[in-house]
Amino acid sequence: MFVWGSLIYFRVYTPPANAMNIYVVGKQWMWKAEHPGGQHEINSLHVPVGRAVQLTLISQDVFHSFSIPAFRVKREAIPGDIQPCGLRPRRRARIIFSARNIVAPTTRP
Repeated sequence: MFVWGSLIYFRVYTPPANAMNIYVVGKQWMWKAEHPGGQHEINSLHVPVGRAVQLTLISQDVFHSFSIPAFRVKREAIPGDIQPCGLRPRRRARIIFSARNIVAPTTRP
């Protein structure tokens, strides 16, 4: 069972080598996606059908929770850390996401 779970974990968390890389930056109350050609999108994402995509998640300010329920993807964007996330869409869809579960960088006493 451990081997089976490990195989699934590495398949989900390791994007393919030929994947298109899209940088997704979490900012206060928004996500900004930057495509390889220089196009920018705010709180939405357009990806090619049938092609592997690697989302590189970065946070500029606080902890952000990034999720795309249609692709069963949920990652945490942490300031100073880079989180890769791979997916391969099989049908045409416009992905809309929002900043959720934002956590303040410091806790108040």
